[in-house]
Amino acid sequence: MSGIEALQHIRGANSKQLVVLMTAFGTAQTAIEAMKFGAFDYIMKPFDPAKVVSLAETARQTNREMSAVGDYKPTINSEDYKEGIVGSSAPCRRSSRSSVRSLPVMLRP
Repeated sequence: MSGIEALQHIRGANSKQLVVLMTAFGTAQTAIEAMKFGAFDYIMKPFDPAKVVSLAETARQTNREMSAVGDYKPTINSEDYKEGIVGSSAPCRRSSRSSVRSLPVMLRP
């Protein structure tokens, strides 16, 4: 199984899984293909160990951020902004009503 095939298999099982491909026989075409199939990154041997550690830290941080986004819960619901203005205080309601009334309207036959 090639690295690209492994990448496709892993991403097929879990599309959110971060995958870094490491290869000794890399080409620009393989790197493009890896990124197209969702690799987080692609590095060729010989590689700098410090770069690998940095890349692992970046991947862990990205994973944490992706998890945080997945846990996102909206603080307002669609009823709150159905008229395009978010805000339920009396001044907000007065402002939105008065600005709509003062708009000119053109009617065509």
